[in-house]
Order: sequence, then structure tokens, then C-alpha cells
Amino acid sequence: MPEEVRSVFTRNKIGAVAIFVLAVIAITAMLPKQRQFKYELQKGKAWQYEDLYAPFDFVVLKTNAEIKEERENIYKSAKPYFTVISSVYPEQKIRFGQDFDRRFASAMDMVRNRYPDSQIDADTIKARIHQFALTELEFVYSKGITNYTEVLEKENGQGMVVLVENKMSRTVPSTEVFTVHSAQQYVAEQVSMKFSSNPVLLTAIDYLNIYDFIKPNIEYDKTLTTKARQTLEEQLSESRGMVQAGTLIIAHNELMNDQNLRVLRSLRREYQSTGISASLISWTLFGQTLLVAILMAVLFAFLMLNYPRIYSHFRHLIFVVGLVVVMIGMMCVSIRLQVGHAYLLPFAILPLILRTFYDGHLAIIAHTLTVILCGLLISSGFEFIMLQTVAGMVAIFCLSRIAKRRQLFSAVLLVTASYIITYTAISLLQEGQFSNIGLRPYMWFIINGLFLFVTYPLIFLFERIFGLVSDVTLLELADTNHPLLRELAEKAPGTFQHVMQVANLAEDAIRNIGGNALMARVGALYHDVGKANAPQFFIENQVGANPHNALSNEESAAIIIGHVKNGETLAKSYKLPPRIIDFITTHHGTDVVRYFYNNEVNTNGADNVDVAKYTYPGPSPFSKETAVVMLADSVEAASRTLKDYSPEVVGPLVDEVVGDKIEHGQMNHADLTFSDIETIKAIFKQKLQNIYHTRIEYPKAK
Repeated sequence: MPEEVRSVFTRNKIGAVAIFVLAVIAITAMLPKQRQFKYELQKGKAWQYEDLYAPFDFVVLKTNAEIKEERENIYKSAKPYFTVISSVYPEQKIRFGQDFDRRFASAMDMVRNRYPDSQIDADTIKARIHQFALTELEFVYSKGITNYTEVLEKENGQGMVVLVENKMSRTVPSTEVFTVHSAQQYVAEQVSMKFSSNPVLLTAIDYLNIYDFIKPNIEYDKTLTTKARQTLEEQLSESRGMVQAGTLIIAHNELMNDQNLRVLRSLRREYQSTGISASLISWTLFGQTLLVAILMAVLFAFLMLNYPRIYSHFRHLIFVVGLVVVMIGMMCVSIRLQVGHAYLLPFAILPLILRTFYDGHLAIIAHTLTVILCGLLISSGFEFIMLQTVAGMVAIFCLSRIAKRRQLFSAVLLVTASYIITYTAISLLQEGQFSNIGLRPYMWFIINGLFLFVTYPLIFLFERIFGLVSDVTLLELADTNHPLLRELAEKAPGTFQHVMQVANLAEDAIRNIGGNALMARVGALYHDVGKANAPQFFIENQVGANPHNALSNEESAAIIIGHVKNGETLAKSYKLPPRIIDFITTHHGTDVVRYFYNNEVNTNGADNVDVAKYTYPGPSPFSKETAVVMLADSVEAASRTLKDYSPEVVGPLVDEVVGDKIEHGQMNHADLTFSDIETIKAIFKQKLQNIYHTRIEYPKAK
């Protein structure tokens, strides 16, 4: 184990152990407390276990599709109930009798005007029409007339309806029940059939308008209808037979098909739903705790060995572990409350967020451990783990950093497409043809993709809570019009030019050795902002007399060292992220202000000089980015003293400056290899020669 990792582990052992224990307890508490069915069920796959016999009697359950179909059939076959309003027909009959004489007199006037030469026996016509009207009205009312045409239309002329009158019910074909429109049509047909040969009678009946006395006398009773359907649904059986204990369910190497899978799933449901004893619960809890502890130990060991910066920073450690716990918790809550489906949960948010703030390696490990544990909680564990692993990989590979909204949009589309393609491939292996694949999972994947857009606001939220930095924020900070950079440019223009050159050197170096080049550039831009408080004490800003000439070496050293603390204070007042402030505090590490220290030693002797008063407070750089900025800062400052920028001069200078930092232990905690150091030096040499190349002298005109 590297020395810096060992020291980090020792220093943070108690805190890390506390977070580990709390994470294990939280996850274990959320896990469903039931026995896990130890067999993996997958259609079309051979049964790889020993012959399976029924351990106890259990019922074979119908599939959800079968139950749904039966419920739909019940809904279609359930008879609608209508309540007969007994008062309607007598009221209309009385109204007809009271209004008949007036209507008939008007009708006869119209008949005489139309047929003046006809011999009309009014009394005979009146009696005949009166009898006909009463007969037809009595008939249609006896069958029932309703306004609820849509209820009858659902029966398609093939169903039955129930008429309830005076607490007595009778069932009749739906075709025998009239709507207002069909009742009027029926009466019109009877008029045409009986009086079409007699135009006088036909005209009289038309003007009499007996259709005006056809009103609804039955009303759809939704309450009774619903109650009847519920009664039928309660009688619906969810089982399809019984399996006796000792019956062979499936043999070794037998293919799993629809028939034996139905039995196996019924056994699994019975197995998981059966109550277990207190001792068995204890052992189940112990097994869950052990499994969770193993997976979390893998995550913590990975962080300790590969990400000591995260492991040593409680906020970062809580953030990474907390994300894993939250994702597992969402899965557990979904299972407990039976809300939605596992494929609705946006597990790809985890790798998207971790990839944004850290890198792909951490995102892959954390995501894989999360989906493995969640996959053990559901029946289709293999399918779930396969889908989520592929989706997580796609999310990591297609999204290096979220710097623009369209990058997230593209990532969401690709993740959703990966879900759909992978699920289709697995389903084809199981079902054998497209027609057997249900469409509902595809709807879940699309909704899942929409949930992934929550990543964008979450990134800003986590930045504020945990002090993290995304590329969106870095791009904003890299703008030289940022208020703090403008202040630096106005108060210390020489320093501003210096940090711009350091930013160029650091960015190019990090890009070549691997790391966050944008982070290095932004850190370099702000590393010397503390000089804005006393710019005249720094050589790059001096014009004329040097104010240090009037100060002692110790006083000058205190001012130079103070720009680190001043920069940290200034950065915090401008609310710069902690990871950017790290560049301010580490860019001199724990090095010594050599110029004034050496002057003091030369004057008073080393034994009479307190080196602590000439030493920067540190800490030393602890990442590639902070280390490269330190080297770029030192090299760029030293190069200002050169008169010649030829390779023969620049090369030894870079080697000397970088070697000095390594010799004094400033790179001890940085994640840099010897190969990285050589690459960095080569980049610095090339860049310095390009920056300070000589120009030709233009001849003056004679």
C-alpha cells in the first residue's frame, strides 16, 4: 500500500468506519425481510439445477395477463342495471288524454285543407287514432326507454340488461330496450305500416305528433352495475389448479417454458410469502448484513486504494456512499410499496453524476455494486443486472463531462436506446419472436429516460451541498470577465499575465498525462489572486523602487507567504468552490521562500534563522491537477529571469525547477508517475520556447 494511502487511511479510520457501518445498517434496514428464491428463472434457458420436486402443496397461479383478460371479460359480460321509473308512463298517458282533443282538432283542420273533396268521418278517425296511439305508447313503455344510448351500444345487441322495478328485477335482451330515438323510429314504422294506404289517417297522425309523449322511463343505475361487477370479480379465482408435495416440477437440463415457468413462479411466490420463524428471520437478516457489508467493503477498499482524496474527505465520501444508499433505498421502497416497476427507476443517474464530478472508473464500480445488490431483490435479477449494467456503461462512455445541456440530452437518448435494444435482445432469446414481446416495458424505458433529465438540476444541487465542481461551473469560472479575475487584472496586471501563462502550461500538461484539464486551467487562473491585496510587493507588478528594500527579510517573507492566506480568504468571499481554493493553498505547498530565507541565512547564519517563519503553510499538492499547477507556476516564474530561451537554456531550467520540487517532497502526495513527470517537463520546455520565441528585428527605412 502506498505510504500516502496508508497515512490517509490511519488518519480517517474512525470516520470512514462510521460511514461504512451507517451505510450497511441503512441498506440492511431497507431490504425486504423475506427468504430469497434461490433459483434464477429465465424462459428458453435450460434448468441447470438438480431435479426440483414440490416441497409442499401449493396452488398454481394464473398470469397477470390471464387475470387481466378474465377481468375484462367480466366487465364486458356483466349486465348493466336500469331502474324503472314507474310514474313516467301514467304521467304521459294522462298528458296525452288531456291534450288529445286539441291536437286532434288541429290535425283535422290540416286534413280538410289538404283533402277538401274527401269524405271524412272525424269520429271514426278519432277513435282509431286514439286507440292506436295508446297501444303503441303502452308497448314502448313496457319495454323501457332510456337516454343512456352508450350503455346499450356497448352490448352490441348481444348482451342482456337487468330492469329493476319495485325491488323486483327481470333480465331482458338489450335489443328489446328502446332509446328515445329507437322508440320514435319504432312508432313511425308502425304508423307507416298500418296507415300508408290511407293518406287522410297518415296526415292526421303526423300532425297529431304522438312522438312528443315518448320520454325515458328507465335510468341507468351505475351503483348497482358496479356492485354486480365487483361481486363477479370477487368470485374470480387467481389460481389454476394445485401441485401436490413431492410432484416433479422440472428436471435437470429441461428447458423452461410457459407451462413450467407458471408453476415455478407460483412456487416462488408461495415460498416468499410464507411466514418465517423468528430464528429464520435472524439468519436472513444476518445474511443480508453480511452481503451488504461485503459489497460496501469492496467500494470502500476501491476508494481507499484509488481515490485517497475522496476517502480522506468526509463530504466526498458521504456523497459517493450516499448516492449508492439512495439508489438502493429507492429500489427497496418500490418493492415494499409495490409502486411502479424496477425499470422505471433511473439507475443511470448514479453513473452520470459520478462521471460528472469524478471519473468513469469510480462511476463503473459504484454503479455495478449497486445494480448487483438491487438485482438480488427481484425475480428477473439477471435481466435487471444486464440492462442496468449496459445502460450505466453507455451513460459513462457517451458523457465525458456535462458542459452543455445538449450533451445530457444526447446521453439520455443513448441510454434509453440501450435499454430498448438490450431488452429486445434478451426478450428475443426468451420468446423467439417479436410478436410475443410486450410493449409495456418500452414505455417504462421511455419514462426512465425522462427521469434522467433530473440529473441536470441535481448536479447544481450537489455542487452547493457537497462543494463539488462540474464542468458547467468551471466554464463559468474560466471566463476572464469573472469579477475576481477582473479585480486581479486591474490591481495586479503583471500577476494576471503570469496566471494566464501558468494556465496554458498546466492545461496542456494535464491534457497529455490524463486528468481534468479544465479544472487545472481554472485552478491556475485563481491560484495567485491573493497578490491583489498587495500587488506592489511582487516583482511582476513592480515599476520603479522595490518596497522590500525597506523591510527585513522576515517581514518580506511574511508578506509573500501571506498571499496564500489572502487568496484563500478572497476566494471564499467570492464563493469559489473548495476544489478551486485547493489550488490557492497548495501552489507553494510547504516550500520555503528561498530568496529571503537565503538572504537571512547568509547574513545571520542558519542556526540563527527560524525556517518556520519562511515556510508556506501548505498543504502539498494532493492531485495531478494541483501538482501540475505548482510546477507550472514555479517554471513560468523562473523563466522570467532568462535572457535566452533556446532549448539549451530552457531545458536545464525546467529540469532544475521540477527536480527541486521533487527533492523537497512537494510531489509526495500527488498522483504522478515518473513517466508523467517526464511528459510534463517536455511540455513545459516546448511551450516556454513557443511563448518566448525571438522575433526578427525589422529594418528601419533610410
